[in-house]
Amino acid sequence: MLKYKHWKLWTSIYNSWRAMKQRCNNPNNKYYKDYGGRWIKYDRAWEKFQYFYKDMIKWHKKWLTIDRINNDWGYSKENCRWTTMKEQSRNTRSNIIYKGRCLKDWAYIIWVDAITLYKRLDRGWSIEKTLNK
Repeated sequence: MLKYKHWKLWTSIYNSWRAMKQRCNNPNNKYYKDYGGRWIKYDRAWEKFQYFYKDMIKWHKKWLTIDRINNDWGYSKENCRWTTMKEQSRNTRSNIIYKGRCLKDWAYIIWVDAITLYKRLDRGWSIEKTLNK
């Protein structure tokens, strides 16, 4: 078992662990409604930092954030990865996916501002019309 070290209290991996627990457990956390409020939980072993650390340190870099691969599942070794904020922003429930690509990717591909695409959809356009206009 990994020995607990006081210096880990100030690391990015510790802060990710702490924030994950807050989102899932603390109804006063501003993100609780999207996590604990949706019954998103974390692996019971991860209640202790050393087990989270053991499972996730291999891929961790301090500029990466923890991301759930499937947004409907909880935090676990099998469902979590470390990603950049850009990658993580493409893995949200509110994202619009069409043919395996999110709307921001389509905007880049067809050389149209993403805001324009979102406005077209808000006006009730079909996804096909939005991308082909």
